[in-house]
Parts: sequence; C-alpha cells; structure tokens
Amino acid sequence: MVYGPRWEFPLPEDPTTTVVMRPAQLPNDAEEMARLLQDPVTFDFVSLDHSPTVAEELKHFEQVGENSNSFRWMVAVQPEGKTEELVGVTSLDQVAGYKYNRRLTSGILLASRAWWKHGIATATHRLRTWHAFQVQGAYAIESGFLSGNLGSGKALASVGYIQVGRNERWWLKNGQWRDHILLTCYNPAVLPVLWPEGDVPEPISEASERTRSALDWAQEVLQPR
Repeated sequence: MVYGPRWEFPLPEDPTTTVVMRPAQLPNDAEEMARLLQDPVTFDFVSLDHSPTVAEELKHFEQVGENSNSFRWMVAVQPEGKTEELVGVTSLDQVAGYKYNRRLTSGILLASRAWWKHGIATATHRLRTWHAFQVQGAYAIESGFLSGNLGSGKALASVGYIQVGRNERWWLKNGQWRDHILLTCYNPAVLPVLWPEGDVPEPISEASERTRSALDWAQEVLQPR
C-alpha cells in the first residue's frame, strides 16, 4: 500500500474546519475505525458482514499494506481550536490489466456519522480524482455504492461519476436486499483517446464538465500558500 501525500484544506461548507488527508497512524487509527464501525447506522451502508474488532482492523491495515498498487488516505477533520478527529478513509486501487486499461477503483468510508452531510466526501473525492488523473495518469475510475445511500451517490456524481450498471440484490442488510450501483468517472483529458472518432456519449461528455470543475478546484487547493 502507498499512502498518498498529506493534504490539508478548509472544508468548503465550513472554512473554520480543516480537512486532513494523511497516512495512517497505527494502532490509533485502527482502534478508532473499529469503534466508529460499531455504529449500526454507519454499518448499514458498508459492505461488511460484521463490525470489525480492533485486531481485525489492524490485520486489514497490514494486508492492504502489502499491496503496492493500493493508495490510501485517512480522512480527519480539525475544527478551529480543537484536536484532530478521524472520520474515515478513502482509496484508489489498480484494477486487473491496469497496464492496458489504465483504470482504478475508488472507495470511501466516512465512518463518523457526526460528520455526514458536511461536504467531506465531495471534497475528498475531488482531491482523490486529481491524484488519479494528474499523478497516476489513470484514464478512468470505477466506483459503487449500496442503494439507499443517496449521499454517497450525490457526492460521486458531483465530480463526474455516472451510473454504468447495477447489480440487483447484491447485499443483504438488516433483512433488506440492497442493489450495488456501479459508476465510472472518465479523465476528461483522454476522451479523444478513448473515443478517437469524436463520438463521446453525451452523458459522459456532460459529466466530464463536472470532472473538470473538480480538478480545477483541487488544483487551486493544492497551490503552495
């Protein structure tokens, strides 16, 4: 596993709060993630069959750490005058055949329900997408979310992900079947490579404008101050 660079930036919806994307600090982060995933509401939106123990979280970090094609950022917030608080983790992973298809998969787990609906997912998606396209040179990013998780779908759509499929009845949660919504975000710079005849599908062309805006925002945030 490779940890992405440490980034700090003001939360767009609340500039007095700083968002921090950073490497893991073990064992503290594993302990905190295990605690946060005890929340039954949070757990209802993740593709896990049980809330992990601290030992399981530590083992997960170790296993992921053996994969050099996996990028991770722990996501934390620091309100003005307060200590940093871990809220989740986001990731980029190479898919099979990356050398030929230049595709990554992305994921995010905002485990702290107290920080839902504050724009953290959207902001971290923008930085993660910038890294995927501008640093790793990916052509596209694949992602997904469980049906019912409207906030996740909205955050992904805001940076240019579009729905490309649906796995019906993919996961059983609390006696209810959830579908798995499949999405893809295309790198605007390589659309002429992927569609050399110029026949880019209209939904992808429209979504790429949102992606360009997200990349511009991330570029501005990452400018040296």
